[in-house]
Amino acid sequence: MHMNANENVTRQVTTAPWVNKLVVFDTETTGVDVTSDRIVTATIALLDNGQVTTRYDWIINPGVPIPPGATAVHKITDEIAQAQGMPPKDGIAEITKTIARALQSGYALVAFNASYDCSILKAEAQRHGVTNFPELKPVIDPWIIDRFCDRYRRGKRTLSAVCAVHGVTLTNAHDSGSDALAAGALVRALAHIPDVLDHDVFIMHNKQIAWEEELTLSLKEYLRKNNLEFEHITPGWPTRLQVG
Repeated sequence: MHMNANENVTRQVTTAPWVNKLVVFDTETTGVDVTSDRIVTATIALLDNGQVTTRYDWIINPGVPIPPGATAVHKITDEIAQAQGMPPKDGIAEITKTIARALQSGYALVAFNASYDCSILKAEAQRHGVTNFPELKPVIDPWIIDRFCDRYRRGKRTLSAVCAVHGVTLTNAHDSGSDALAAGALVRALAHIPDVLDHDVFIMHNKQIAWEEELTLSLKEYLRKNNLEFEHITPGWPTRLQVG
């Protein structure tokens, strides 16, 4: 793990005050199943008024082979993970403690598609016996905000696509550091859209729970009407319901 300071995320914001105190979080993993796949890299950074004041990066040896498809995305091989990675229990414990400290210090946790990163972190903590998992609240998810506020926009809703829509630069997609900082920049960009963010960060957290449920149930109904598989679609934010 290492820390870097004085990095810059350039967006001037005058909306909700909590927008200027964000802790951004992203993971890269062995796959997309939050209950069985493992974290390989993670980044957490504190943003004060858009400035990166503290940053933490982890490489974790997941203890299982990293599939070639996952390596092709995030560039971490088994050899890199084994040579440079922390034991998973130690890494997961550090990540959860870092998030807990930030939340206790008044930062809002930002993750793009938070139910993925938060769920896999919770599953990893359970897997490795990491105790004192924090209550993940308040969480701000630019993926949910963008989907709800512009739900009929055509096109993909990947981080790269949403960044392009809102004028946020993402130079190295699928690097946990680049993705985490881009998510923070997206929140600050969305703050300029009238009537998007609530002044109270905890009200904003609860709004996103309702928005995610509405969006998920709408998707489920669309799949049902089109005779597509829908039983596996379940609301759950910022952690998915199947992760206890």
